[in-house]
Amino acid sequence: MHIINQTRFSTLDLQKFFVAGLKAMSASTSKTITVTMGRGSYFTGKAKYGSSPERQGRLITMRIPPRSDMQPSKDRASLARVFEHEVYHTLGVRHGEMSADVLYCKGDLPDWAQRLPIRKAESKPKPKATSESKTIIKLEHARKMMLNHRRHLKREQNLVTKWRRKARYHEKRLALVAGRVKP
Repeated sequence: MHIINQTRFSTLDLQKFFVAGLKAMSASTSKTITVTMGRGSYFTGKAKYGSSPERQGRLITMRIPPRSDMQPSKDRASLARVFEHEVYHTLGVRHGEMSADVLYCKGDLPDWAQRLPIRKAESKPKPKATSESKTIIKLEHARKMMLNHRRHLKREQNLVTKWRRKARYHEKRLALVAGRVKP
């Protein structure tokens, strides 16, 4: 199983949680599961449909609401139930074929998830920035901005040249039409 963890939770805890769920549902553990922080207040997910239990889908995306800290069993139950729903999709089960509890992700924390905590990942302290490293970062930023503005300046100069050429062309045509210049 491959976990792509873009949350503040421990990758190892998430991996144990999802492997236990897949094994409890007799699903293949050769899946890629992406876990991100969602924008809403609900746990959500999506999965690539499998055509049958023998040809299972391999991609699952889970979204965790930003307010969640995963400590109450209610949060873990919601994650587990949404995960089960998505695993059913990888097994080829469509919404019309799911029971109401699975379809609407209802129920308590399943047995397979009872003793599986999902803790916050330990944050590593950032190295203290020195005045030299700060100056280097500012220099790189200044050079990047200079190049960016130089590109914009070149584009603006090209536009001025283009419109100057068009203005001269139309001035000559106007003079021709007005009869000031003989052909």
